[in-house]
Amino acid sequence: MLGTHHLYVLIRKDRIALKVGNSSEIAQRVRTLNREYGPFCSSHSISLRTDDKREAELFETILKNLLSDYRIPIPVKKRGNGETEWFMGQYYEELIDVLRELALARQGNGYHIEVIDVDNIAPLTTVMMEVRAKFGEKLKKQLPRIEMRHLNVSNTRAFRSAVGRIIPNLIGVAKIMSEKNERCYEIFLRPTSSTHQELKEIFDTARLSAEDDKVWAGSNLCTSIEANENFQRATINFGSRHEVFDQSWTSKGCITKLASLIEDLSIRYPLPPAYKEFVGRSFLDNMNEEELDDIRLALWQALFHNRQH
Repeated sequence: MLGTHHLYVLIRKDRIALKVGNSSEIAQRVRTLNREYGPFCSSHSISLRTDDKREAELFETILKNLLSDYRIPIPVKKRGNGETEWFMGQYYEELIDVLRELALARQGNGYHIEVIDVDNIAPLTTVMMEVRAKFGEKLKKQLPRIEMRHLNVSNTRAFRSAVGRIIPNLIGVAKIMSEKNERCYEIFLRPTSSTHQELKEIFDTARLSAEDDKVWAGSNLCTSIEANENFQRATINFGSRHEVFDQSWTSKGCITKLASLIEDLSIRYPLPPAYKEFVGRSFLDNMNEEELDDIRLALWQALFHNRQH
């Protein structure tokens, strides 16, 4: 096949991480990366030929932007050797599907994605094998953080879907600002047979965890759900305590997406003023003074009946 440049996707054999990049010397580039960061999988590491470097860089930029939520840090820092181009291996299949669509759109049916036979590029010495083994052990220690990032991204996707499902039964969203400039949103739904499950999905997916070398936090942004005869309500809180999410690579960006989604919901579907009379009301609010006096008397007798005897 013709093409002077290559867009490549290399995935480790353990499928923990994958790397995206481009090169005009694909064999030399893969040999260097495999020596330092391998072993890469021979049957799934691939390259796409492009006409020139500009075309390869275009593909690379698109793929990196697509994978921006799935970026992971690597435990070895070598300036200028692509440390920012590593992503979670769980999304390999999705990435390849997108690459095929992009290649078809840019190059037509003449595009060619080929498997890179990493094992045949160059034999590794004993020292090189030891270097790879040490890197593999360091990367495996990152697994809990990588899995946490994967869970955060999955929850963010599921939360967006859950919010989309409540819109047909949505009464409105009330935005409340505290004195500390903390944002709280109350989502009100019509009390139907399906909204209880919809609220549960909101509660189950509004979870984020953040962790790095200095910061640990775990939180459910949905602080409460409530149901009565007038409405069903979910409370979403973006307090200052959630600033830690912007300090950790495992959750950075997820909190911003969730906050933006709920803010947009509050703008599009503000709680109707006429409905606010029901907010926070209980059965006591619907009683007249005579009925309230009866309730007070009954409570008094229940509390102090034994003392009178």
